[in-house]
Amino acid sequence: MPYLFTLLRATLFTIGQLPVVANNRSIIYPHTQTSFYSSLNFVIIMVLLTVVIVVPFLFTVRHNVRCEVCKREPIWGLRYKCTRCPHYNLCQDCFWTGVTTDQHTNAHDVKEYSSSSVSLVLFVFC
Repeated sequence: MPYLFTLLRATLFTIGQLPVVANNRSIIYPHTQTSFYSSLNFVIIMVLLTVVIVVPFLFTVRHNVRCEVCKREPIWGLRYKCTRCPHYNLCQDCFWTGVTTDQHTNAHDVKEYSSSSVSLVLFVFC
């Protein structure tokens, strides 16, 4: 995790220090950037900060169900529940590697759960 913050800090520093070439002739340095480039940098920074804050949280969520493939119980991280097969849950490792059992195929739609009580509205179509 400390490496991730170091990488983020270096990326943000680089974004702020890069000169911008305008009209193929002039160079605009960060302290004289137009509001467009400042807004663009702000959006990039906000996206990076969101990823840094949300992604580590997703891997610490505990679901009190068992993975049908690897039999891991409880499932930590993201949980994938089949919309066709009743009570069919996959852990993120089995889902990302495409491993299934006989009753379920990768053609089935699954719903991704990022918390043990509230579901994300993300549908994954394999």
